[in-house]
Amino acid sequence: MVAPAVDLLRNPLGAVRGLFSIAAMVASPAPAATLELSGGDWGIKGVFDKFLYEEGAIAQVPHIDDLAHDSIPSGSLVRFRGMIQDMFDVEYYVGAYKDCNTWQTNKYTDSPVPQDTEQQIWDRRLFYCVPIPGENQWMKNTWHSNAVQPDATSQSLKRKREDIPATVESMDCDSPTKEHNSCLVKIYDGNDADLKLNDIAEFVGIVWKESELVSISASDSSALAESLMEDDTSLQLPSSTVPRLHCITMRKLSAYSIPSQPGALADICSVRESLVCTLQSVLGEDRLAAEYLLLHLLSKVYSRVEPLAVGKFSLNFSGCQAGADGSVSLVASAVGHAISVLLPCSQVVPLSLEDLNSCLIAPRKDYATNRLVTGGLQLASGTHLTLDETALNTGRLNETGVKNLQSLKSVMESQKVDYDFQYYQMEMPTDLPVLVVSCGKSRILPADALVPLRCSAEAARIHAEASDLSKWRIYLSSAREADHVIEPSMQKIVEEDLVAARQKDRTVGSETFHRWLTMARLLSLSYSERSLTRERWEMMKELEMRCAARLRETTT
Repeated sequence: MVAPAVDLLRNPLGAVRGLFSIAAMVASPAPAATLELSGGDWGIKGVFDKFLYEEGAIAQVPHIDDLAHDSIPSGSLVRFRGMIQDMFDVEYYVGAYKDCNTWQTNKYTDSPVPQDTEQQIWDRRLFYCVPIPGENQWMKNTWHSNAVQPDATSQSLKRKREDIPATVESMDCDSPTKEHNSCLVKIYDGNDADLKLNDIAEFVGIVWKESELVSISASDSSALAESLMEDDTSLQLPSSTVPRLHCITMRKLSAYSIPSQPGALADICSVRESLVCTLQSVLGEDRLAAEYLLLHLLSKVYSRVEPLAVGKFSLNFSGCQAGADGSVSLVASAVGHAISVLLPCSQVVPLSLEDLNSCLIAPRKDYATNRLVTGGLQLASGTHLTLDETALNTGRLNETGVKNLQSLKSVMESQKVDYDFQYYQMEMPTDLPVLVVSCGKSRILPADALVPLRCSAEAARIHAEASDLSKWRIYLSSAREADHVIEPSMQKIVEEDLVAARQKDRTVGSETFHRWLTMARLLSLSYSERSLTRERWEMMKELEMRCAARLRETTT
């Protein structure tokens, strides 16, 4: 369908109504004819997709959180990038109505309609979206730097954005959903079929600030009238603080989706070496620990063979001293800072007894408000967690503390979080790489690999040029998302080595085999190799041999 000649940036509703009018004339040329237009978008999404993505106009669409809320007029085209934190029921609304024998549409708005008119009732889905938890400032800046900036007037009214620090004092847990910078996204025509809880997406659509859906008289208590009012859940989110974004088009993203990412890096080996040397400095000049940390940063769950989350590689650094007066340990602070400038999303969490006992970190359903109460483990896949066990002091865990430790163990062992729906528990798959920093081997958090630190210098924060940081970020993102295979010839070599290892040491079991295969895969990817070679397999065995020797020294 040919789009009307309308400025899509400044008058998106004009384009919507123009396309609707064309479709309505085709569908019902006679004024009295019945309109059959529900369930379609009349070519709207295609028109905007071409304009925004093929013609590059997306950079001209402002981010809604770059603007002062009271300065955004209803009907503006904006975008919002965030995480789906809650999903509400279907909402019914007046999608089309007759005005002087001419069909009009109310789609992509919450505006009232004239009374006593012929109407059609359509539906849309509601998603409560929030800024991505734990997103680091460099990633926010990267996304916002490629967008048009507000003018001086809007800038002066711009609300202060809430920066999420790389190091936090405790996980946000068992708390009501924060409404600051959040958005209630309304999605049409079944375009939500691919969306699920905790997904990251960028929504582009029309912002609307009026809270009423349709004009309904106070005396009208019919079931239809009640069904057309915003439900109790969304009414708890006043439009004065939570804008309504009527989504025209959207794109799912990952935590590692970096905009305007340049092409492949020229010399992978030199980039890898410079990054490992930097991580070595962060870890007090411990090269072995730096190699393990690199593999850990590249890890992700790429398959599930119950009960295994294939690809996960949690790591435990032991031999770390506790911070003074209960503060974050020096190693956790240095590593946490390094990860915050390298990965898009991360959090450092001191595991103090007080924090563990205070509130639940797994999300739960509150049926009184019909909303999901978020917790510290409601995170987008790809978010990195550094758990500082050196902060755990002597004492007794209460019921909440025991549940929290069980939740953390579940993440580390199976990469799942149990959501509490009061009458039942629902296992939600996730992908949260976890690094545990502890004095001795962690007795409560089972990591895939244990590496005792051997620091010959003090752990140090990263100080690097912007160009180096950019290369490392691209390197980590590209390697993490790459595919990898083991060719049949290498499979035979691997199987023979695993059998020989088992014959030599009967304590070597499936967990060890899984770790070796995961490490070999990650080593290959760290060199930008898409299939396992004998060289990388032997390199993995060398790393494990050195680590095993270090572990023996620690226990003697």
